[in-house]
Amino acid sequence: MCDMKTLEHHIRTKTGYFARICSISVSYQNKSVQVNYKLCSNSIVTELPTEVRNWFTECGWSPDHKAAVSDSVPTAHPAHAVLSAFGGITLLERECPDDDEPIQEFTFRLLSTTGGHINKWASRLKSTLIGIADEHNCHAKLYIDEKGRCFSDSLVHDCFAFAGESLADTLSGYLTNRRYRALLAPLQQQVSIYGEWVQRGDPRIWNYKLNR
Repeated sequence: MCDMKTLEHHIRTKTGYFARICSISVSYQNKSVQVNYKLCSNSIVTELPTEVRNWFTECGWSPDHKAAVSDSVPTAHPAHAVLSAFGGITLLERECPDDDEPIQEFTFRLLSTTGGHINKWASRLKSTLIGIADEHNCHAKLYIDEKGRCFSDSLVHDCFAFAGESLADTLSGYLTNRRYRALLAPLQQQVSIYGEWVQRGDPRIWNYKLNR
């Protein structure tokens, strides 16, 4: 049996987001069960670990912050919740020398999805990628897919990388100095990331077919 609470818990487990469901229906066809549900408008709320929430607060965010989101972003896509909750917020480098300008680590805004390679990666991931933030003084772009997973597209060199299972996981990883894991296109044998070349078969490569 599938009820709303069970399905909401499943969505939270898989994506890192709370979702409030307005309606649910179950159909049976050829001995299989199909569950259809509708999310309530603007019902997805991002959950943040304490250390990440503190970082947002330090940079001027508050829980009642709400930004307008373009109609081009589907309300059921995790990008909508992220942009609504954090649009216009910039997370600054935490440990910055007093005489330096802090790096803008993440600036949340809707990114225009240009470039065929993003569409190719979306096809390989079998998901829709929507850009949600500029990274590291605009040296990369952060995307989120339908499952809530985050990916980083470098603007410095040809590298598309897995950043985290959710936005919360991605930002927690940043705070603990966890490195992104590069993806390889089908015919690609190596990629440059963090100043070194990583070969196919290296455990630091993220296998998008196996989701690991």
